[in-house]
Amino acid sequence: MMKSVLGAFLVLSLGTPMAAKAQTVADFYRGKTMQMVVPFSAGGIYDISTRILARHMPRFIPGQPNMVVQNQPGGGGILAANRLANAVEKDGLTIASVSRGIPQLALVGEPNITFDPAKLTWLGSISSYSDDAYLLTVMANNKVNSVSESQKGALLNLGGVGAGATNTTFALLARDLLGMRIEVVRGFPGANDV
Repeated sequence: MMKSVLGAFLVLSLGTPMAAKAQTVADFYRGKTMQMVVPFSAGGIYDISTRILARHMPRFIPGQPNMVVQNQPGGGGILAANRLANAVEKDGLTIASVSRGIPQLALVGEPNITFDPAKLTWLGSISSYSDDAYLLTVMANNKVNSVSESQKGALLNLGGVGAGATNTTFALLARDLLGMRIEVVRGFPGANDV
């Protein structure tokens, strides 16, 4: 289940280290601290998975730099992506985990996106995307206990972070593709808050 939840995870980087003529990549990173930005609040799946990744990733980078995690919630990840693209020094020391919907929003003209996704470097994903699955959960005391109840007219209120956030996107897909009666309450800083 964890693998499928982590499927909506991209790591983006701005720039690559510009090694001096005599400096190797290992020399560049040795003794430095990298920052990994999480575009959601603490406690949600992006925060948890980013912290796990940050714990293990340095041993795969030549020079084994230190890595710190910084949460920057806002706009369903748009705020952090805009900052990464426009305000962070392009030296290879800052990377971010963003939902896969953020670059897509830029491609469809979301007015709050102020970057070109083609100018960011995709480092990879912690999911293969080949066997991702998503799970809709509700509190045990919720009046709606099944997809069919919602399809028959029972209103299901679901929380969402914002445009481009996976929890918002998939709630809207469930509404539109499965014919569920869903109202998405948007604006939460992160999944833990939802």
